[in-house]
Amino acid sequence: MSLKDVSQMGALIAISRAGEVLLPTCFNASSWLTRARGLIGRPPEVAKSGLLLYPCNAIHNFFMFYAIDAVFLDEAGNILKIVQNFRPFYPYAGTFKAVATLELWAGRVAELGLSVGQHLEFKAK
Repeated sequence: MSLKDVSQMGALIAISRAGEVLLPTCFNASSWLTRARGLIGRPPEVAKSGLLLYPCNAIHNFFMFYAIDAVFLDEAGNILKIVQNFRPFYPYAGTFKAVATLELWAGRVAELGLSVGQHLEFKAK
C-alpha cells in the first residue's frame, strides 16, 4: 500500500514493521491545515503516538516547545532519513526524496529501533 493510499484512510492509522505493531494509534495529518500545523500546540501524547504528514518532505520546528524525532519516508514506506532530537525553533529538516514525514516525541526513534532502510507498513484503524 502506498503512502498516497494511507493519506486517504482517516484520522488514525497503525504503523508496523515486519508485522510488529510499532505505533497502534498514529495520527494521520492528511489535510493542508493539519500538515501545516504538525505538532505545534498539540499535547505531548500526540507526539508519543506519532503524526504522519503526507505529502511532506521537509519540516520546521518553529513555535514548538519540545524536541521531536522526524522520520522521512519514500512512497513505498521505506525510511530515507532520520533526524533525532530536532530542537524547538530550528528552521529546517528534510530530504527532497521523501514524500512523507513521521513526527515523533524525541527519543521514540531509538525506543522503536527505527533505522534508515527499514520498511514501515500502514493500516487504517
